[in-house]
Amino acid sequence: MIKNILHFFNNLFSLIFSKSKVTVIKKSYPTYTISGFDLSVIDEINLHRQSKGLSTLKDGRPRCFDIAGNHVEWLNQNTTSKEDFYEKGHYYFNDRVEQIQLEVKCKNVSEVLAYGFIQPKSIISAWNMSPKHNKILNGNYTHVVVASKNRVTLAIFTN
Repeated sequence: MIKNILHFFNNLFSLIFSKSKVTVIKKSYPTYTISGFDLSVIDEINLHRQSKGLSTLKDGRPRCFDIAGNHVEWLNQNTTSKEDFYEKGHYYFNDRVEQIQLEVKCKNVSEVLAYGFIQPKSIISAWNMSPKHNKILNGNYTHVVVASKNRVTLAIFTN
C-alpha cells in the first residue's frame, strides 16, 4: 500500500514539474534482443575499467536485460529530440531499481544514458567527461547490461 502511494506521488511529481506536461504511460514491450552494438559497448566499458585497474563486469543478462530494453523502447517512442531525451531519460528510474532489486537480489543499481552516439568508444568517452557518469562507470559493480536502439543507449550497473 505504501509503495503504491509513493509510486503515485512520484508520478504526480514528475507530471506536475514536467516542462512539457506530457502524460507518461508505462507500457510493456516485447522481449528485447541484444545487438552487436550493445555487446561492443559492454566490451568498451570493460576495456575502460581494465585500463583503470578495475575488475571487468559480467554480462547482466538475463538479470535486468528486459528492463533495460523496455526503457530504451519507451524512450524511442516517447522522445522526439535530444532535449526531450534528457528531460525524460530517467523517468521511472526508481521503478526500475525496485524491480531489479526484487528480481536480481542486488544491493546497488545505477544507470547511465547516452543519446546520439554511433560508436561505442564515443559513448564511453562522453561518460568519462561527466563526473556523475564517470563515478558509475568506475564504480563498485559486478554486472552490466546494455540496451540500445536508434542512437539511444542505456547501461544498467548492478552488484
